[in-house]
Amino acid sequence: LINYLNTPIIDSAKQEFQLTLKSIEFSSDLDQNFLPLNTNEPIVYDQGSGDLSFNYAFNDLKNHKETQYRYRLIGQNDKWSDYSHLSKINLNDLTANDYILEVQAKNLDQVYSSKPYQIIINPPWYLTKISIALWVLIGILLLLLLLHFILKWRERIHEVQKIELKKIINH
Repeated sequence: LINYLNTPIIDSAKQEFQLTLKSIEFSSDLDQNFLPLNTNEPIVYDQGSGDLSFNYAFNDLKNHKETQYRYRLIGQNDKWSDYSHLSKINLNDLTANDYILEVQAKNLDQVYSSKPYQIIINPPWYLTKISIALWVLIGILLLLLLLHFILKWRERIHEVQKIELKKIINH
């Protein structure tokens, strides 16, 4: 074959296919943002603040209609989802935890994997470790305060009973 445009001819039998992440979308009730793709940092956000969507692309253009995707979210469910033609993954209502998202694409002959993404969902402020420690400390202080008042109340009752007994004995 003569190549007049001086562009390389790709032998489709030797082509390396790749599953790549096209976009990460974070959406909440108020707005919608796209997160950076070129970072090795985990995706971190607060529980209940919004939903994540991952859009993938597979470069097998010849057989794109046969390409199927599946994923698993380690930390929520270690099982792979069923294969589907949908290349968008919506993660809604994730609870506070550390997750790893893994995605695979399958064309006619092979399965390809993407780079795993770490997702960290922070708990609400009142469920953080520091807050829980404060709740426990407040609970202990309230129990001690309650115990103090119960003991003072019982002491007053004993004083009243003591005075009544003295009156009975002195009469």
